[in-house]
Amino acid sequence: MIEVAAKVARAFTPQRPIIFAAFSGEESGLLGSEYFIQNPPGPFETEDLFAMINLDSVGRLEGRTLQVFGTESAYEWPFMAQGIGFTIGVTSEFPAETIASSDHVSFLNAGIPAIHLFAGTHLDYHQPTDTVDKLDAAGMSEISLWLEEAVVYLGDRTDPLRVNLEGTEQVEVARQQGERSASLGTVPDFAYSGEGVRISGVTPDSAAEEVGLQAGDILLNYNDESVTDMQTYSNLLRESAPGDSVIIDVLREGMKFSI
Repeated sequence: MIEVAAKVARAFTPQRPIIFAAFSGEESGLLGSEYFIQNPPGPFETEDLFAMINLDSVGRLEGRTLQVFGTESAYEWPFMAQGIGFTIGVTSEFPAETIASSDHVSFLNAGIPAIHLFAGTHLDYHQPTDTVDKLDAAGMSEISLWLEEAVVYLGDRTDPLRVNLEGTEQVEVARQQGERSASLGTVPDFAYSGEGVRISGVTPDSAAEEVGLQAGDILLNYNDESVTDMQTYSNLLRESAPGDSVIIDVLREGMKFSI
């Protein structure tokens, strides 16, 4: 973000102001971005905010397709993304799921079209093993170029985006209720939008690996509670303690079973 801001400041004179912001308090319930929405900087009012691009977990693209969440919030987003991808050679996909724990949600809930760039999950996702030596510098450079192209497009656009947020329900923001002490060891697949929660992998030496969960498995129920989405799954894990025995209903290649 800092590199793109420095380059844009040197080489681009936009038709509209561009604000680069880093938010704190995301894990506690989007506190920083919600404050920004309620107290926009300088002379701006919330209704002046034109669009938002959110960078969250973009350090390890590793040759995968860039996931762009929130493109349904404005008609132009998918076409912009496809055009940028064609220009710079970075393929993108547009998952229907909204990740309710990332800062673009504060803007969506305020009626501002917003997208979230996401490099995807991996076995170190949200783990202390996700160390700086594993960053994908080439992938980060590609995402930076993607962001720069998007900023130039938005900065030079004088017409408003065709917003698709009127009448949509507010995205419920998860307020963290203490630390989660139990972990199953599954890696979520945020691009999945069907029934239950699909996993993209399991961490080594975890409970998930021990019971034989695999990439592509879909978790349907957790102790007879329906796993309707990622937030529900996270809440159910937070209610569990290390050493608890749980029953999980799984769908694998069309076959349902319990573990």
